[in-house]
Formats: sequence, structure tokens, C-alpha cells
Amino acid sequence: MGAIWSVKNTGTTVYNGFNFVDGYGTSKVINLQPSLTYFLFSFSVTSPSLDVTVSFYNKTDTTYCFSGCCDGELISFKGVSTSPVFSSATIGQTYYFNQAISSSNPNQNFSGCFELVSFGNNQSPPIYSCDPDLYVDVTTLSFDEVLYYHCVLCEQSNPCPQPPISPSPTPTPTPTPTPTQIPHVTTTTTIPYFKPNPIPIKRGNECDVLTLYPMGVKCLSVDPSTNTSFDGLLTLVITGGTPPYQINWENGSVSTVLSDLNVGEYPATVTDYYGDFIVRTTCILESQVTTTTTLIPVTTTTTIPFGETLCLTYIQSIAIFNLITNEYEIKDTVYQEVLYPNGLINGQQQWLSLGGDYELYWNTGITSNWIIDGPFPGQFVNSNPVTPPVVGWQPVGASIISSVIVNVGQCKPLSIINFKVVESQPICGNDGSIIINATTGVPPYEYSINGGVTYQLAPTFMNLSPGTYLIFVKDSTGSVSNTTATLVPAPTSVYNLTLSLDVNTNSFTISLDNPLPIGTSISFELNQQSVFKYWKRAIDPVPTYDCVVTVNGYGQLPIDSGTSAIIPSLNGCPPLFTGIQEIYNRSGTFVITGNNTITGTYTDDILTPNIGFCKGNNLSMSLSIGTVDVTNCDCCEILVNNPPKKIF
Repeated sequence: MGAIWSVKNTGTTVYNGFNFVDGYGTSKVINLQPSLTYFLFSFSVTSPSLDVTVSFYNKTDTTYCFSGCCDGELISFKGVSTSPVFSSATIGQTYYFNQAISSSNPNQNFSGCFELVSFGNNQSPPIYSCDPDLYVDVTTLSFDEVLYYHCVLCEQSNPCPQPPISPSPTPTPTPTPTPTQIPHVTTTTTIPYFKPNPIPIKRGNECDVLTLYPMGVKCLSVDPSTNTSFDGLLTLVITGGTPPYQINWENGSVSTVLSDLNVGEYPATVTDYYGDFIVRTTCILESQVTTTTTLIPVTTTTTIPFGETLCLTYIQSIAIFNLITNEYEIKDTVYQEVLYPNGLINGQQQWLSLGGDYELYWNTGITSNWIIDGPFPGQFVNSNPVTPPVVGWQPVGASIISSVIVNVGQCKPLSIINFKVVESQPICGNDGSIIINATTGVPPYEYSINGGVTYQLAPTFMNLSPGTYLIFVKDSTGSVSNTTATLVPAPTSVYNLTLSLDVNTNSFTISLDNPLPIGTSISFELNQQSVFKYWKRAIDPVPTYDCVVTVNGYGQLPIDSGTSAIIPSLNGCPPLFTGIQEIYNRSGTFVITGNNTITGTYTDDILTPNIGFCKGNNLSMSLSIGTVDVTNCDCCEILVNNPPKKIF
């Protein structure tokens, strides 16, 4: 297995003719642009010049699949999950690649915005990577390591190439199409959704000119089914500006999604990260148009009369997962069979289909229960001991069977519910979500994620923890379809923040065991406490001490507080020979990024000490890391390692 190397031209001109052999054994020659980092999949890379720096990351452990935002081409790259580049990679993140070079064809290059669509552990074949018939393996990636939330944001700074415009005849007017009514969209009128020209600005605390696009906000809504129901849904779609965005609904919510809503107006204010754009909009929910549907009455009988014909209906569900859209789509197939009375077995009536493939009978083996056998995996079982029941049938050994129904009489067509499940994985804690979109069946629908124990009218489930959820969708006829969805917890990154002391040189170092991802920082308090005690005669001078912590590049820690108190005399001395104790606390706040370290020194000198009968001096000091905060690092855990309580 090859490894990942980073190569950077630190010079001011292009370095031509950089040679290496990639991890597939293909010789490559590339020209290194100045101040641009190249990530190479190779077994070995060496630097040919002082202007070319080469760094080794590790052996590859993950395969990443990217889809081109402009043309949809798929490229696959073997990488390292712990490298600063990909350590925080999530599906949907987008990168601008200056150059991605194919392994099999060194002359095949890709550039532009590419979205991460899948990744996983290296396997043979890499089942978590791209479609094996469509993707191209690349072994060279060069980019500025800037992450975008999706293709739209990336393309605002790096637009797709436009085809040449050819003259065209005067267009013929066409009728205006009728707009779609549900779901409807409410947009703001104060700021256009897109403006043709970006606005370049210069910030005082940044070195580069940023290009900002005006922020637009859309309300995507699903109206309540009636004027009195609370099953409406609102979702804000935000583009432009600088994410992350601050969202404030008038009802106090700060999420992009509101659920369980009645008809009415819902004002919201959206502010981008720097406060350059503020958009106020009002989302409107109206009652859906009421339609009358004539349904075939469903029997409420819970037992089967003797001698009646029965209809057996069962649904086979298959879940298909789309790696590109991160959606489960449920495909249901309905099977129905008429069962006719056929005498008695074990003292109870038996039913058979005309061909004898299906049988309903009373079983008196190790357990006594009703059983349905047929050309399907497993059996359908019901433990009602009195009469064959209509409800309560359970598929046993048949995981693909989602529903079993027994009705009295001939079979009547049953609605089929097909639906999609969109998962949003929890980044850290209980912030996952599941959205269910039913496409067939007879609305209104009810939704459950706990196996049908409880249902709700809204298709969105928020604030979910990692785990497996049993999803049920039920329509107005009582038909039910189900599947499972699994929310996977994000991996936790652990960093050790260590304060090391050298008592021989009176110096200290604060460092991390692993470099932080780009854009991540750790802030912490450095606390010092000094305790000075002295005993003297009234005529003696007051002793002083020099006990100061100096942080390189910052200066001395300032004093937060200080106290002075009288303490008892030394052992064996008269009680009147009391002493003085002075305690001083100092602190400062510092920030670590990347893999940098913080260093400093401390002093522990007593000036003009008191020496003699019942006199004395004592000095002690402690240095420790206090409160720690981490920025731009989801699910990060910081472990603090402090030295012993007292330095001396």
C-alpha cells in the first residue's frame, strides 16, 4: 500500500520537471506552481531542490470519491484520514482542485470544483468509493485546502467554463407555464436571490481580498393538511453570504427547519457569519386543497368467522441506498392470495389457496400459535389462541416482509407506499435528522421511527442520536411500509495538550501531540500561583522575592489577585514571632493552531532573605493549564496534562 506525501514549491517561480512514481507504478512528471501544495499517492518521494519541501503523512487508509460540480465526472483518490487535509472530511464538502492527474493517463487532467460523495476504508474493490465503471483513479491533487459547503458556493468563486455563445435567431414567444402549487416557495424581495457580479471587499483582520455574493433566502414549505392540523413543515434554503448563518425565527427557533406547524405566517431573520448581509423573510403556510377520496371500508373484525373466505396480503420491501444523494428509496411489492376453508387440523379450521401454495393452520408443536406458510422466506405467526385473528401477524425469519394483513372476504386492491429516507448524520451529540418523503399510497400519511409504537404527522425527525431507527409509514387506508435507517456517530478526535517543565533551566513548553486541522484552534488559560512566607523581627527589612512567569512573544502574566495574612511563628519560636504569607495569582489566555508550541520561562528568587534565630523564608509556585476551548472542530476532545502541583 502506498503512502501520502505533500510537496510544495517554496520558491517564487514554477519548478519544472518534478519526477515521481505513483502508487500504481506509473511515472509522473509535473510542474510545481509556487506556493501551492501537491498531495501525491506514492511509495517514495524525494526532494530534488532546496525550494521543494517534501513531507510524509502516512500509509493510505481511506479512499475518497469526488464528483465534478460542472460535468459530473468521478475521480477517486487514496488518502489518509488523519492528514490535515481530510481529517474533517464529510459527505457534501466541496474542494477546488487546481490539478488532479490520472494514474493511467498522465496527460489526463481535471480541474474545478469537486464534491466529496463517498469515502471509506480501502478494500478490494473499494466498495465505498466511486462506481467502478465510471471513475478515474488520480494520484496527484493540488488545491488550496479551502472547504466549501457545496458546489454552489465553490462555483461562486470558481465558475464553470461557459460554452461559446453562437448567434441565434430572434426567439418566438412561448406561453408562460403554470407554476407548481405545492410545495410553494416564498422568497425575500429586499435582496435578489443572485446578483450577476460579486462584491470584492477587504477585511481589516485578513490578508486576502474576499469575494462575497449577496445572500438569498428561500422558504420551502409543506402546507398543513387542514386548517386545524399541525403537520406543516418549513425549510430555509440559504445561498450566498458567508456561512455559517445565524437564524432567528420569531417563535424563538434557531434551526433551518420548523415542523409540526399550523397555517399562518412565520417571520425569520438570517444573518451571515460576518454580518455583511441580513435578510428578513416571512414564510407562509396555507391549508392544502381538500380532496374527497372514496375508500373501500376496512373490516374492524379482529377474529375470523368459521367457514369464511380470507384474503392474505403481504408486502415485500427492498431498501436501495443512493451514495450520491445519501437517500434510501424503498421499493414495495404487494402479494395477495385468497384462502379457502379446508376442514380441521389440530381441532381448528384450516385454510388453503387454490394451488395449495399457501396454508393457514393452528400449530400445536413446542408452542401453540397460528401459522401461515407460503412461497416466501420464513413464516407468518400469530399467538392468539382462540380463533384465527385478523391483526397481530408477525413475519418470522422474513426480514424483507414489512407488512402482513388478513382480511375476511375476497381480496381488494391495497395501496402501495413507496418512500425515500434522507439521513443527516449527527456531527456531535444529538443533532442528527431523518426526513421521510412518501411518493405513493393514499395521503395523509403518518410517520414513525420507533417501529410504529408512536406516529406523527410531520415527516421530519430532528435532534436524533446515533443509532438504528425502524421507520414506518402508514397511509389513510392503514397500509404500512417500513425500513431501517442508521445514524452513525462522527469520529471523535482526541488531542493531548501538555505543559512540560524544565526545572534545570526554569523554562516550560506547551504543545499538542498531533497537529490541528486547518481552521481549528485551541484557546486555554495559563494559571500561576505563588505563595511566599517569611518570618522577621520588627527592626528587620521586609524580604522580597522575584517569582514571575514570562511567555515568549507575549510577556509577563499579569496579576489577577493578591492577599496577605499573618501566620503562626516557626516551631520552637515565641508566639509573638509571627510571620506573613503573601499569595498572588496570575493568568493569561493563549491560542494554539496547527502544530505550533508556546514556550516561556519563570523565576523563583528570594531577594533580601531573613536569616537568623526564629527567622525564615519559604517560596512555592504552581503553573497549570486552566479552561480550554476548541473552535471549528466537531467532536474534538482535549485532554490536558499538567505538571505536579508545585514546581518547588
